[in-house]
Amino acid sequence: MLHRYRPLVAAVWSAAIPGFGQMYNRQLGKAVIFIVLEVLINDKSHLNTAIFYSWLFQIQSAQQSIDYQWLLFYPCFYIYAIYDAYHFCCNRLRIAEPAGIVVPFVVTWLLGTVSVIFSSGQRVFYGLERIGPVFLGVLVILVCLVGGCWLVVWRSRRKGLP
Repeated sequence: MLHRYRPLVAAVWSAAIPGFGQMYNRQLGKAVIFIVLEVLINDKSHLNTAIFYSWLFQIQSAQQSIDYQWLLFYPCFYIYAIYDAYHFCCNRLRIAEPAGIVVPFVVTWLLGTVSVIFSSGQRVFYGLERIGPVFLGVLVILVCLVGGCWLVVWRSRRKGLP
């Protein structure tokens, strides 16, 4: 059976759980490493507990349950896993990535890490600490990564670039 690879599918699998996009691309060694890192960072940062409290809108409990020193690793690891799955799949298919596609990933990584700091309860910008670590992280990813990638692809199609 012919396996038809799609870069966007690889990125979405990796967004679901880091390492699954690598499994989709049949990079099993890297997939195991990413899944182990996902479990380790998730466990040490107590991210699932924070997600639980966030969905109950108990933001202070979510902020208190998280180990921020471990959580600081998560945005760059998460975004790298998504980019790696997308980039590898494009290279495998010999598809040219849109020019500048790496920029939204780097901006999301940077702002995701900064949002972890701001969501810790420190009043750097009034109101950000009230969103909480989970919802602020999701908001940053949706705005920066999805919006940024859409803008890059839209711009490249408009100019006729690959």
